[in-house]
Amino acid sequence: MTIAMTGFSYDEVIDRIIEKNPGNTEGELAKALGIAPNTWTAYKRGERSFGLNEIAEICDTLGVDAEWLLLGAKPASGPLAVEEPGFSLIPRYSVSASAGTGLVALEERPLDQLAFRTDWLRDIGLNPAFCGLIKSAGDSMLPTIPDGAQLLVDLTPGQQLRSGYLYVVVLEGDLLVKRLNRRIDGTIELISDNPLYPKEIVDAQQLDRLTIPGRVAWIGHAV
Repeated sequence: MTIAMTGFSYDEVIDRIIEKNPGNTEGELAKALGIAPNTWTAYKRGERSFGLNEIAEICDTLGVDAEWLLLGAKPASGPLAVEEPGFSLIPRYSVSASAGTGLVALEERPLDQLAFRTDWLRDIGLNPAFCGLIKSAGDSMLPTIPDGAQLLVDLTPGQQLRSGYLYVVVLEGDLLVKRLNRRIDGTIELISDNPLYPKEIVDAQQLDRLTIPGRVAWIGHAV
């Protein structure tokens, strides 16, 4: 995701990245990570923050677990702090994706982790290393997504957008969950399942207003 993450020691994250440096210099490290040397310097100085997409790409490049990169080790306490064989711990973040008029996209802070069967995640096409949980807010996606539902989001970098699927999007600072439709002219329609809400159209010349962190792969809610 493009929203900055907090709740971790960035100095320690940087140290762990350097520890796994696949090259001999930090310039070679920046090249391996696919970022410019001045961008790497900005990360080191704390002038720029990692987002979820960046963390996912770094983990993929270095072959490390996101929990190790962010925390250094698995938490010693908390819900399901020790990963059980056959299960993957998926971080649950404090942001909410609005299924309504829009919420300001705040900084992300993991609240805790929920365990999902690893084979089930892979059966539905997910890589556990690129998953996150956020909460929905509002009624614009009823009846598909109730207010307060947990959304399991596929955060795999570079995934292809597919019309008719549900996505978490950031539109001019608002974090939303909408159904997407891609037109042949490059226009993207953000569609609410609740007919009381009109669709929002982002034409090809305005795509810089829009960021799409990931696809909603599963919806969980109380009954």
